Amino acid sequence: EARGQSDRLQTAAINGSWKDYHEVSLAKDSVLFLRSSVLMIPDLLTKEECHLLMKASENHIEEVLNDVDSLELPSSRPSWLSMAGPQSRYRICISKLGLQAEALSSVIFDRVLCFFEQHLPQVAQTLFGQSTGLKEMPVTWSPGEPAVNRYTAGG
Repeated sequence: EARGQSDRLQTAAINGSWKDYHEVSLAKDSVLFLRSSVLMIPDLLTKEECHLLMKASENHIEEVLNDVDSLELPSSRPSWLSMAGPQSRYRICISKLGLQAEALSSVIFDRVLCFFEQHLPQVAQTLFGQSTGLKEMPVTWSPGEPAVNRYTAGG
């Protein structure tokens, strides 16, 4: 819920199409892909795929928190469950969520690369040095990536 004008997200269609994708501008000086913006791709995942990731995240968090409690450790959380606020966001590496989630992550990655090839080839060229064949490129992930963010109330 927006509390004031500065909290409202401004959205803008890219290439005039709201159906395919749009940008959320997070600041007046945002630059798509470079600063203070988010690219949103509607229907990138099915409802079932979303639920798979949500359930895998919830199961993993519950398992980890139960293990922490059984070890009678202080109430701190594991560092890889980095939190934004008190228990409002959990960031979980996809490799911790099981084989189905890992397979789905690969499918999502392929969909995003195909999206760039089809809808934003000029951006793909800038970001990757080529506008086609993106799935054939070698991939190196940053530590802890790919990941799922799981939000709760307040997150």
